Amino acid sequence: MQVCMRVTQQAAPIDVVATHVTRRRWVWMSWAVLCSLVAVGAFGGLQWRSSEQQQRLTAFRAEAVGVGSTVSSALLRMNDLTVSASSAIQASPGMTNAQFQRWTTAMHPSARYPGNLGVGYVVPVTNAGLQAHAQLMKADPSPALLPVTGAFTPLPPTSGTQHCFIRLVAVPEGTPAMFPANFDICAVTDVFAISRDTGQFTVMDMSSLGGPGILALATPLYRGAVTPTSQAERRRLHTGWVTALVDPNLLLKDTLAKHPHLGVTLKRQDMTAAQVAGTLSGLTQAMTASAESTAAMAAALTSDGTPLGTAGVAKAAHMMSMHFTLVADGIWSIDVHGSSTAAGWSADQQGAAVFGGSAFAGLLLFLLLQVLARSRGRALQLVDERTDELRF
Repeated sequence: MQVCMRVTQQAAPIDVVATHVTRRRWVWMSWAVLCSLVAVGAFGGLQWRSSEQQQRLTAFRAEAVGVGSTVSSALLRMNDLTVSASSAIQASPGMTNAQFQRWTTAMHPSARYPGNLGVGYVVPVTNAGLQAHAQLMKADPSPALLPVTGAFTPLPPTSGTQHCFIRLVAVPEGTPAMFPANFDICAVTDVFAISRDTGQFTVMDMSSLGGPGILALATPLYRGAVTPTSQAERRRLHTGWVTALVDPNLLLKDTLAKHPHLGVTLKRQDMTAAQVAGTLSGLTQAMTASAESTAAMAAALTSDGTPLGTAGVAKAAHMMSMHFTLVADGIWSIDVHGSSTAAGWSADQQGAAVFGGSAFAGLLLFLLLQVLARSRGRALQLVDERTDELRF
């Protein structure tokens, strides 16, 4: 009996040391598990966030390309409308306002040309031809123009020898008259004179004339239906301008009807005759190069463009954006911005959720191992205490 007690007394200290070492191992193991799962969660969260951002960017780009193409097509169709009207007027020089209205209605402009507010024909009139033009407008008035009472004098008054009056105009039914029949457009802007001298399509902002947000797209006409090569010939053979009134904001809103999370900004920049050849050559090269080269070319060409219309969500620094350039009688810049259609949490939130889930799992395992380590140590301690009680 004494021998057994001696062996037990000598072995007890060794058991205590072993128990302490084992407990420390469990503690270190729990910390290792916690740190590992936190590190895995951080890496996994970053990878998930990056993957989600790439998916959203891909989805945004696909949608933005569709919006940019739609806007570009609408602008090109609007240009086609002025060309078609030019052909109709040159084919029927004596066309009346009623005939012009019927021709325009048959074109279904509201459905085929989003944002279109009407089409008109502006003619140059000299001082010597004022009375003849007044008699013509009296015989063939337009309900879209305010009638002139009294003498037919240019409005606003001007000392110039040549004036620009609206001869034909067709607008949607119910549109109120905006200008009087004797309104001289060339007295308030030189856009039409520049278009005549250059032979180029041009755009006029109507804000200064009481038409906020409305653009006038003007195409010069010449006798012979061919644009003369010299400025002197262009002035001599010029017969007028076909003009389409466009609300760019309405055009853009129509395009974004199914894209409530996107926004569009439209800009335009005129080109000189010298720029046309060089710009087209540069764009041809850019279109065959990388996307980065195309973007750089577009940014350089439209840096001075004038904003013409905006629609949709306001642009913010955190939004994705794509830029499109259309060369069509000038440089049109189309900026599409916004977010993807993906619903639910953002990429940052999903990445944080992955990290948080992994870290939480690590914390649970850490606490479990800590509890197991403490429980095992406490159990061994109780065994020792009961053994000592039985021994004595």
